[in-house]
Amino acid sequence: MGPAQVHFTPTSKYRPQPGSDLLAKIKGDFWFDPRTFEITRMQYDVLEDIGSVVRLRKGSSFSITLAENADHRYLPTKVTIIHKLAKGGVEDHATDFTNYRRFTTDSSVQFVLPDKPERN
Repeated sequence: MGPAQVHFTPTSKYRPQPGSDLLAKIKGDFWFDPRTFEITRMQYDVLEDIGSVVRLRKGSSFSITLAENADHRYLPTKVTIIHKLAKGGVEDHATDFTNYRRFTTDSSVQFVLPDKPERN
């Protein structure tokens, strides 16, 4: 591919680690900024049904485009998901992200270990 583009596809030798079987079921490309190695765009096609956090059927596709902001961080500008439906149709979802604003927050939540249950 191009100097700042990588093509990926699973091979028959690939054995995914538990919980990462998504990588064995997609193929696609990603582009990166050669200066920072940050991903600037990624797209992939689903080769087998995926039933993890987001259910995607074989034939679906996903793409995301990111852009560098004034703080030199890459943030999403567009996400597109094309769902292949069970009855053969498709459903297209596209979301544009704009007007990111910097903010700060404070929290008083304290994380502690739970009390041990008492034994009788």
